[in-house]
Amino acid sequence: MWTLQSSRAFLIGIVTLLVLMLAGCSGFKRKSDIPDNLSAAHRDFARATDYYQRGCFQQALDAYQAAHERFSALDNRRGVGLSLEAMANVYHHLDDYQSALLLYDEALAVFSGPDFKSQQIYVMANKAAALVSSQQLDAAEKLMEQARSFARMQGTSPILLERVEAIVLLRRNKTQQAASILEKALARAESEAPDQTGALIFTLARAKQAMGQSRQALELYQRCLEQDRRQSAHDQIAEDLAAIAELYASGDNPCQAVDYFKRAAKIEALLGRNQRAVVLTTKMTSLAGSCGIDPTAADFFISRWASGKSQTDICR
Repeated sequence: MWTLQSSRAFLIGIVTLLVLMLAGCSGFKRKSDIPDNLSAAHRDFARATDYYQRGCFQQALDAYQAAHERFSALDNRRGVGLSLEAMANVYHHLDDYQSALLLYDEALAVFSGPDFKSQQIYVMANKAAALVSSQQLDAAEKLMEQARSFARMQGTSPILLERVEAIVLLRRNKTQQAASILEKALARAESEAPDQTGALIFTLARAKQAMGQSRQALELYQRCLEQDRRQSAHDQIAEDLAAIAELYASGDNPCQAVDYFKRAAKIEALLGRNQRAVVLTTKMTSLAGSCGIDPTAADFFISRWASGKSQTDICR
């Protein structure tokens, strides 16, 4: 069973928030146009987003909190709402659904006025994704219908809505329908919003895997891996490697999974996510014996890094 609690699931929203942050009601388009009294808050938000993209979620949460405090002190409603949504996305990733849903609702309250209709759509989509993760599918579908209604009234069709709709369909085991939506959204994103392609490709790979189309799924996961390497997205690299490992482990060449489990576990250990590192290491070692592979060296490094004895902090 695959889950949705990856940074990739909400990175579209986070990056979009950073773009929206630079296009406020005063018409600021460039960072150089931001007034001095807002520049520190914007720097905190951008710093948080960098942490988020690298998979450094506690650091991201701290920096988003700093941005929220600055925006609150200035009574900048757009900044207050966007920072609330960003924090909710991080809590969702950390599986703290209660905190995530609370902050999504607070962001929706901030964005309740007519000047923030587009922001409301994004918050509703991200909240719907959190409802899916917390097994509240009926509530998620109801909220998605509301978000689509808002989008129709504005004459827009955000790609994030399509991806969340596909996620709901995957949870309903409507895999073919989900794949169709994702393929169309990906075709749009490649020309309209290239920064959103990664999340769509990964979700489409999950759909293809569920449909038994292993070769297509593998090709999509490998596309994600190359893209995430270029962006130094540690968390997502680990997720890509783990997905490829699971694909191999369930197929005709399970021994190929060992190396991918190892590489994913090492990244998780460096990120300090020891529970994930342990799960991946266990899978690695259980396969290694039957494949004639000695995992001792890999296990040494994973154990050392998981205990905090690494020589570098990749979240610094």
